[in-house]
Amino acid sequence: MTAFLDASLLAHALLPHQLTDEAVRAIDNAKQSGEELLVWDCHLVELLSVIRKFRNRGAFDHERAAETAQRALGFGLDVVSASMTSLERGFDLASRLGQPDTFDSTGYVLARELDADFWVSDRRFANAAVSAGLPGIRYVA
Repeated sequence: MTAFLDASLLAHALLPHQLTDEAVRAIDNAKQSGEELLVWDCHLVELLSVIRKFRNRGAFDHERAAETAQRALGFGLDVVSASMTSLERGFDLASRLGQPDTFDSTGYVLARELDADFWVSDRRFANAAVSAGLPGIRYVA
């Protein structure tokens, strides 16, 4: 099985201010069972940006920010990029679901193109996707 991880899920698995047992457990279980873990390069950039914001706001000191970034980068994720077609499909899906941005919808499109389930901690996106009947969504609190 292959799991495509959203930035929100990574934040819940790595960032002390957002950490949830469920996210940590889900990723740990996936790693132990040998699941392939994928992430869109833009989701990884989004997560690293959040770490920098925490640093700039004083929530993290320099060492903690650097350590958290290294954990994110060393998490054993396979990084994928989006094609122009994927970006267009992500934009269209975000419009169809009434989403304010295209991060989750494009991540979902990439996950499905790669025959992976999309793991997300964004309840609004998960609810909209499930309500629209989209398969392969796993909400992880």
